Amino acid sequence: MGDVVSQHQHVESEIGRGFGALSLKSERASLVARLAVESSRWTDMKGKGSFDNVDELFALGLASVKLGDRARADAALEELQRARAAAPDADNKRLADIMYREVGGLYQIARGEKAEGLAALAGAARLESQMPRPVARPYPIKPAAELYGEALLGAGDPSGAVAQFQAALARTPRRAAATIGLARAYAAGGRQASASGAAREFLSMWHLADAARPELAEARRLAR
Repeated sequence: MGDVVSQHQHVESEIGRGFGALSLKSERASLVARLAVESSRWTDMKGKGSFDNVDELFALGLASVKLGDRARADAALEELQRARAAAPDADNKRLADIMYREVGGLYQIARGEKAEGLAALAGAARLESQMPRPVARPYPIKPAAELYGEALLGAGDPSGAVAQFQAALARTPRRAAATIGLARAYAAGGRQASASGAAREFLSMWHLADAARPELAEARRLAR
């Protein structure tokens, strides 16, 4: 199981369960996880051997795959299986299952098992579509349809990626990662006018973003 060590059996987070020390610790873990995932700062999780809730575990799993740390990815997947089994109700079991499929699917793709990995991500997106739309922030932290869209784009299927990014935006409108993903998918499929429109929408949302963010330069190029 590597050196990833479970700290708690909590599956939920960010749901206002109270202000005790354990709840606040869990909330902090979710913030750390969101920062790493939303900014793709995978090195923030490098070498991390413990976690305080399932969000942090999920981010650790994604980071391990992105960084090519197979031992830690294996350990994270094992712990996600434990979280799925320990979930207190059907909704949380489904969320843990989605997270497991997301990390597992990416891991399979990284190992060269593209068809199997895409199938796992498709299953995660299908499960996500059966859940109520999130209020404000997406949950899981990395929406499954968005992740599946990114994987399809990387696999050379821009039309499939467009469909997944559109599905992601139907659940979480004006989400930046899905919007720039949609622009990339349109461009890869030769749909330049649509790519320009999506890129301009992204730029309107990020007009106050740090100027050095590479997504801004990419969006400006796609918006031409």
